[in-house]
Amino acid sequence: MSNSIPSLHPRTEGLDLLLFVEDPSAVNYAALLLPEFERRNWNVLLCAANIAAGLLRVRGIDFLQTDAATSARALIERNRPKCVLTGTAENPDTLGLQLIAAAREQGIASIAFVDARMNSEYRFRGRSADPLAHAPDWLLLPDDWTLKAFASLGFARERMAVCGHPQHDLVRELAQQWSRIGTPAFRRRIFPEVPPERRIVVFVSEGSLRYDIQPKASAADFGLKGRGRDNGRTKIALEEVLDAMAGTGEKPYFVFRAHPTENPGDYAEYGSEIDRISSDGSALELIYASDLVIGMTSTLLLEALLLGKPCLAVLPDASERAWLPGTESGLVPYATSREQLRLALARSLQDHSRLSTAIGVPEVIVGAAQRGADFIAARLQQSA
Repeated sequence: MSNSIPSLHPRTEGLDLLLFVEDPSAVNYAALLLPEFERRNWNVLLCAANIAAGLLRVRGIDFLQTDAATSARALIERNRPKCVLTGTAENPDTLGLQLIAAAREQGIASIAFVDARMNSEYRFRGRSADPLAHAPDWLLLPDDWTLKAFASLGFARERMAVCGHPQHDLVRELAQQWSRIGTPAFRRRIFPEVPPERRIVVFVSEGSLRYDIQPKASAADFGLKGRGRDNGRTKIALEEVLDAMAGTGEKPYFVFRAHPTENPGDYAEYGSEIDRISSDGSALELIYASDLVIGMTSTLLLEALLLGKPCLAVLPDASERAWLPGTESGLVPYATSREQLRLALARSLQDHSRLSTAIGVPEVIVGAAQRGADFIAARLQQSA
């Protein structure tokens, strides 16, 4: 059971790790690290704020809830952890950055885990102009691309470790398990109303910015413009996909999967063009039951690839292909103009036999939880 009053939380003796999460991606990462920590008999205090708190409750994971009034310094002084471990968050005022600073003041090692390369210059910026203003002592990273991104910002390479992402390991395992059940069984359960011959397309939202810290790209600079009524990236991409699909002559069953940070009702205006707006239940099961997954820069695209699903990325700017391993490596085709999107979508919808070999994606590292825990164990040993 979570405790919503941090000041009443008792002092924890012999605490190995103080772990903090705030955003959905950090929850996915941390939740899969916890069993490895338990296996090693580590004493861990998990703290969570905002959206992460609700997601942890759904998973039945015990945690200490924090809020804007929680003092990072008091939290560390009360619990005296050997190490602070934190995810990253969109929120420039996140307690995670404050915990890193408070740990440094008290001579405690700090580690942050990063889920993906995108927005590397904003993860430790806070309200400053320095992308490493609030950087931790050490970084756990999913791949070499992300390491190079932080190295280019000035973070020391010897203080970074490429460990993979525990979620990718989970998706690989699920792909193997579900392949024995088969897509038709998932499809009948999740989409009982859809005839077997009708294709199912899932558009996964990347979410919208909740904090005004990143410069807003002008829609005039995008290769894709949408219908001209909205400047939001996701709506522009969605409108382009819906219009391109209407031009193919195909009428697949179209699903919009909202990001955990979004209100699905914000997309009600497209109700006449979308067969289902999805926000509950497993996104991975939804994807596995589909025939084609379309997105922008959401990590769900990589996870869809790992599930063996054909994918298509719709990017307002071609430079964004470097944000995800799938588009960077060419495993996921992408479109940055209406003509490219029309051709790619028609090709994807017509090729009923195409299956990805993504279970063997070379860019995805196996054994992330153990690798990450090994790295943390070395830091704990140094602290001791």
